[in-house]
Amino acid sequence: ELTADASVKTVKSKVEIKNEKTRVRIVKTDTTEEAKVLEGVWFCVFAEDEVEEGEDLLEAAKRLGSQYCTDENGTILVEHLRHNTRYYIAETETIKGYVLDETVYTFYVDEQGWIDGKPEKALLLSNTPNRVQITKLDLTGQAELPGASLTVLDAEGEEVDSWISGKEPHLIKGIQPGTYILREVQAPDGYAKAEEVSFVVTNTLEISQVTMEDAPIQVEILKKETGTDQMIEGAILALKDDKGNLIRKWKTAQEPERFEKLSAGIYILTEEEAPEGYQKAENLIFTVTDTAGIQTVVLYNSRKPETETETESGSETETETQTESESELETQTETESQSETKTSETEPVRTGDDTDAGQYIFWLLLAGTVMGGFFRRRKQS
Repeated sequence: ELTADASVKTVKSKVEIKNEKTRVRIVKTDTTEEAKVLEGVWFCVFAEDEVEEGEDLLEAAKRLGSQYCTDENGTILVEHLRHNTRYYIAETETIKGYVLDETVYTFYVDEQGWIDGKPEKALLLSNTPNRVQITKLDLTGQAELPGASLTVLDAEGEEVDSWISGKEPHLIKGIQPGTYILREVQAPDGYAKAEEVSFVVTNTLEISQVTMEDAPIQVEILKKETGTDQMIEGAILALKDDKGNLIRKWKTAQEPERFEKLSAGIYILTEEEAPEGYQKAENLIFTVTDTAGIQTVVLYNSRKPETETETESGSETETETQTESESELETQTETESQSETKTSETEPVRTGDDTDAGQYIFWLLLAGTVMGGFFRRRKQS
């Protein structure tokens, strides 16, 4: 209650009123890696009253043109926004290798200059990179084939990516639209190098799939007769590498001997035992390449000459004949000698005997003749 004699005390206070700017902060990131920010993405920010009647919002953004570009931090700061106004944000151009985000975002600045009750609004937006997944398979197509050296080239022949295949498919991200070549620089050990694969990349949210298959190196070894080209059975063959390591030993048959997944390189084919009636073949050195298809190796055998066979046969017959003749002659001589000895023992020469001495001379000459013929035959044989 105030009275007539009451005094009034004046109190002064300084009040500072600060106006905050209304603004929108846009941050652009990679959809597949949130921590990766994107520099160089362009936007158009426009008010509702800038859109013509019946005009599509994206078309309006194209007409009005790009105004803001993300910096090295992937950020855009939009200020000087009018109160009581609705705004639109449209992406007009993205960086190469990424899919353009065609979503149109909107926000409203109220009469006090606030957006959703705050002076600043933050938008976290993202772009999806073009993605190509490359799978390296065995020809059976059942599992990833590790160990292949692969590269991707663009239409100008420039290398885009290179890697060694593993147990999982290889993913390339951020690849620009265009035509590409997948090339196998070196196939895994025991496999043939695959043909190049051409593929096309477009701006899409889907992952493009590219598959390359490798066939195992295949070699077949045949044993044939020279001149007739007929298969030969019964030869013992051995296959070794260039370091002398034995790969396989086998006996030839009517069917070729087949090998799979031999490493590309130099090999030595040796005939350890020739079939009966054939000459032994010389060692055959050949090269296995990392190419597809069956690689055929032929080792030829020549028959032994007929004269050689006849000579061997005749020699055996002559030896047998000589042996039989010598045996008969020895038997005959022994019989004659025994007969002479027996005669000499039973009928000894006595002085004054009436027996004619000429008979004894005859038998002695006959024995000498027989023995002389026997030794002459042995000498000739």
